[in-house]
Amino acid sequence: MNEQGPSDEELLKFVIQTEIKKQSVEEQDIENRKRNIVVYQVPVPEKKSANVSHHRTSDLLFVQDMHDAVFDMKVDGHDITKMYRLGQWTACGISRF
Repeated sequence: MNEQGPSDEELLKFVIQTEIKKQSVEEQDIENRKRNIVVYQVPVPEKKSANVSHHRTSDLLFVQDMHDAVFDMKVDGHDITKMYRLGQWTACGISRF
């Protein structure tokens, strides 16, 4: 840096580094979202259980079957990082979120 402020080369370097960091954060966010699934208005009969793990297992089986039948994709439990189901458990009347 000289007395008149940063040089053009320093400014260019700063702008490029900022854009690379921004792009890296966006790519990481996209990668994190790729394995998330939101289940909404699925006409699947729910098991009458207040146990959350039974509901999540049932939802996971539905998602795996749907991917296999509709998209011809095999999905394992480890392929899904996060899964959310919106609405209420109809059997229990308990809100999910």
